[in-house]
Amino acid sequence: MRLCFGSLLTVMEMRPSTFATNPALCAAMFSTVADGYLALDGSNVSAYAAGRINVPGNVSEGASKADPHAVSLSFRDSVMKYVDRNKRKDVVLALQDIVKKDETLDDQTVIELVNNLTVAQVRGLKEFVLDDFLAGLFLYTVQVSNAKLQPHVKEITDEYMDGFANQRASVSFVSKYGESSFDVAKSIGADSVALALVAEAGGNCLRCGKKIAVSHSSDDDSVSYGTRYTLSPGDDIVVCANCRCELTNASDEEKLALHQKKSDLHIRSLAREAMSKHTLSTEIRQTLLAVSKMQNSPNTKLREKPTKVENKVQDDDLKDLILLRVTRKYQGVNDELYRLSGEDKVVMDQHAQIIRRMYQDASLIKGINQQGIFNELVNEICAQTGESLRTAAEIVVSYFVQRCEVFDETPKQGDPLLKIGDSPISADIGDRVQEGHNTKETA
Repeated sequence: MRLCFGSLLTVMEMRPSTFATNPALCAAMFSTVADGYLALDGSNVSAYAAGRINVPGNVSEGASKADPHAVSLSFRDSVMKYVDRNKRKDVVLALQDIVKKDETLDDQTVIELVNNLTVAQVRGLKEFVLDDFLAGLFLYTVQVSNAKLQPHVKEITDEYMDGFANQRASVSFVSKYGESSFDVAKSIGADSVALALVAEAGGNCLRCGKKIAVSHSSDDDSVSYGTRYTLSPGDDIVVCANCRCELTNASDEEKLALHQKKSDLHIRSLAREAMSKHTLSTEIRQTLLAVSKMQNSPNTKLREKPTKVENKVQDDDLKDLILLRVTRKYQGVNDELYRLSGEDKVVMDQHAQIIRRMYQDASLIKGINQQGIFNELVNEICAQTGESLRTAAEIVVSYFVQRCEVFDETPKQGDPLLKIGDSPISADIGDRVQEGHNTKETA
């Protein structure tokens, strides 16, 4: 993996607040060091996020001259509102992980430019001053190369980000750094299993409910250092030091009660994660239902021969955006269409005809290019769903680009015929989307 502006922007984009849009987030970040970025074109933002091109020169120059602490304050006031308050720990954990895995970084390189933290210090952090950390990495990443790094940024997927949910209890946010902030956590702090147990218990001792710290750095007397206790082989819990002593002579009944409490908390934790993971799926469902109610032209002829995205999308920025959306959510859209069809809420061929009709109408606009057509389709859908579902609209349109209802190329002889709902995966993303799933018949 590689620490660059593309990876920073992508990580923050994947934990958005309810009203955030990718262009708005990027514009807010650029505006902390340069003028003229009240709004940004979505295609440019996609290129920055994909790690395809460098950031604008005046942003790099502005970052080199800016007061780092002023930039941190601007991040607090203007940037952080675009990041989900409940998932900000995912952001810092992912960025820290990228720093750990970036083999091009020297341990003594300063990469957090607000507090002048080195790579080695960032890799060992367990406490973060959030605004300083993100602003500091921003100031560094906009001054180094962001071009031709697509393979590294593409490693940041939904699955990658979801993996940090159970590690949130391992880090904390503080108002300023102390000496203990830079110590590499020991014992429970270095134990991923224990951290997951603490997270499931809400950061509390499972037995008495007292707050548990993940390192000795806490100076709050109400917080105890947590330790692991084995109820039975393979069945551990995390408790405070006092309870650990009292459990030395615990009865079988008390151990059973603690085991049941741990199981209940684990089930609740899984339920919370499932709800979070399905938020975007719910938005995609709402978007598909909105599209199904739009004007249809039953005589619209569908194109059922797949062609690769790279063979029909000439604009590199748009291509990056479409492949990003298709890679992450193609199968999710496909499955949702089948569910809605099974519920008799959409007819898949009619759904495809609506998108095809929208594409044909947009293509008649004089002088419009492929990016303009893509934006027209997304805007038309958002007129029905609202701007808050723009990302879902982009995913749905990208799905139908892959399905060939948007943008045309004459298929080569020998291309197989597929029906709506089958999975014609572009060659350059075939290794990143599940292959071999059963071909399904249209409703």
